[in-house]
Amino acid sequence: MLRRLVLVPILAFPGFAQAGDKQPLTPVPQSFDWRGPYVGGQIGGSWSKDTNPRGLPDYLTVKHDGFIGGLYGGYNVQLPNNIVLGLDADFTFGDIHGSSSGYFAVNDSYPTQNQKLKWSGAVRGRVGYAFDRFLPYVAGGLAVARVDVRFDLRDAGTLQDIGTYSGSATATGWTLGGGVEYALSDNIIGRFEYRYSDFGRTDIKLSGQDNEFNLRKHDAFVGISYKF
Repeated sequence: MLRRLVLVPILAFPGFAQAGDKQPLTPVPQSFDWRGPYVGGQIGGSWSKDTNPRGLPDYLTVKHDGFIGGLYGGYNVQLPNNIVLGLDADFTFGDIHGSSSGYFAVNDSYPTQNQKLKWSGAVRGRVGYAFDRFLPYVAGGLAVARVDVRFDLRDAGTLQDIGTYSGSATATGWTLGGGVEYALSDNIIGRFEYRYSDFGRTDIKLSGQDNEFNLRKHDAFVGISYKF
């Protein structure tokens, strides 16, 4: 009887009744939405190797390196299973150059070769898997690059200049790489990426003749973009 007399007024107290009600659960935050267009800028480094036309010695192979920067943009579609599909394009420019020299017995000369990669670009498809705000991905597609080549020849006996030959071409090939993006906010996306590009055979006209070059390039970028 005493127990009933104690419980009745307590249960009738409004504050206790509200505390005893089932409280609504806090909504679970939804995963970051990667869908939509984006545009950004990137900087990084590039290193590459360009083999020479057939008939020239191996020591004239040029290795390039330098800094690059440019713009990129694209569009993502996110599937219900967190797979993200996208299309990404970029354009980069910078100071990427290399040189080589040595003795060339065919015409008894010392050639010095200078090469410069003026710009490059790519259009790639992307596939990634979203871990909330992290998006690791792989990407591959078409790559292009502009290459300038110059040969300065000196006579082996007199060391006098005997000719200069130069040319340029736009090389096309394929590129493959991967990276990770992180959503710093709902609209600001950071990126780190590595890619390999192979441009295969490129003919560059020097002294009226086509000469075959084979360019392979490595790039590493950090970038930041705005997602709309």
